[in-house]
Formats: sequence, structure tokens, C-alpha cells
Amino acid sequence: MSLRLVSLVLLGSLLGCSNKVSGDTPPPNPLATSDGFCHAWAGEACNDNVVTACSGTATATDSLRAACEDSQEQFCNNMIPASRYGVTHAQECLDAVGAAYADGKLTSEEALVVHELAAPCAQLIKGPSADGDSCSATTDCDTVSGSICILKGATGVCGVPEVVDNGTSCKAANASCHDGFYCDGSNCVQQKSTGDTCATDNECSAGLACTNLACAAKTAASMCVQDSDCANMVCSIATGSATGSCIAQLILSPTAAACEDLK
Repeated sequence: MSLRLVSLVLLGSLLGCSNKVSGDTPPPNPLATSDGFCHAWAGEACNDNVVTACSGTATATDSLRAACEDSQEQFCNNMIPASRYGVTHAQECLDAVGAAYADGKLTSEEALVVHELAAPCAQLIKGPSADGDSCSATTDCDTVSGSICILKGATGVCGVPEVVDNGTSCKAANASCHDGFYCDGSNCVQQKSTGDTCATDNECSAGLACTNLACAAKTAASMCVQDSDCANMVCSIATGSATGSCIAQLILSPTAAACEDLK
């Protein structure tokens, strides 16, 4: 075999190996950063139903969709600190955002997902507190790894919760109580009823909040400022208003405050 032919064979082999390595390299994950995640979030939120409902037009034009995506991307970035973002559960959250906005309406569960990062969007932030550290909110903890702020009376501790039996000790750092019970600092005890004294919302039964140191029904019809104020409803606030009314389902419209970040 001539030297020239040997050289060509070797060159072809090297090029083949180079192409194979290059071709086998996976592309970068577009959700790896909070910017990429929020760009994807905006794309899930700004479907045709949302764009036409919030703009009050019959057709979702490219310019209206682009305006919606820009606004919603900023909204997402405001919720998720770039330095604390974790990608592990990002796709689960995006799927839920897309499903929530699909019909241009929001149920109470859907509103909590897209407005307050409720599950399955509750595991996106790596809070500054390690397991075992004190906390006041779950976003203080590493939610990406499953840690939450486990309340122990009026204080909390970050950790992956382990549910213990009703009436038993909850002193262990990661001990958590069943639904309908709360940790009073020592044991899991039954949540309180309307009129019972309280220090935190966690002490009150579902649908109740600790108001003026007593468990009372959450807002039923008026004067809500956020979705979590309402008992299994959505807080509908008109553009320009500070308070709204609790309704069963929020239908997006040009006058709904929920549309301010969607147009």
C-alpha cells in the first residue's frame, strides 16, 4: 500500500472518530438555567386561549403572543431566584403550567401552581438553609431535594418529612404530622376548629386561617388579596384593585389582574 493511500486511510479514520464523538455529545439542556426554564414557562403559559382571553381579541397574533411571553417570562424570573434554581423537577412543573392554562381558565389548584409555585412546581428552589436548620418558609430549604419547612409550633426546621402517627412525638427534626394534625412542639395533635385560639395557620383545620389569634373561616366572598386567602376558590382581582372576590374558577379576561403578566 502506498504511503499516500495509508495517509488517506488514517485521515479518514480520524475524521470518522471526530464526527462520532461530536455526534454523540448531547445538546445542552435548555432548562439548565432559570432563564431557560422561565423562557419555557412563558411558552407553556401563552397559548392561543390565554392570549385571546387576556387581550380581548379574536385572534392570537404573533405580536400579542410575543408580548405575553415577554411579560410571563419576567413574572417567572421574579418568582425564582437565578442563584437558587434547580432543574431536577423543572419538566414536571412546565407540564403542569401548560395544563393549567390550556383552557384559559384557572381552578383554585391551578392558580396556586402558576401563581404560588404549588406542587408540582414546589421543588424548583434550593433555599439557603440546610436540613436541620431553622426556617420560616419552605423556600428557605432545599426544595429540589425534597426538603420543606417542617413546622414545630411557631418555628420550623428544614428536612425531608417523615410522617409519624397521630398523638405521638414529633420532636425529631424531620417528624411531620398527618393531614388534620399539627406538631405543637412535642406531639402531633388535632388541628383546631373555628373560634379556637391559635398562633399560626398551621394550627387550624383545612379551610380555616389564624386570624386575630383565633381560627376563622378563610375569605368566602370578598376582600381577598391572593388565591391562598380563599377556601378552595380563586381570588379574582380586577386590574387596578388591591383586593378581590373569591370565586370557584377564574376565567381570564382583559380586566382580570391575573392577565397583567400575560399580555
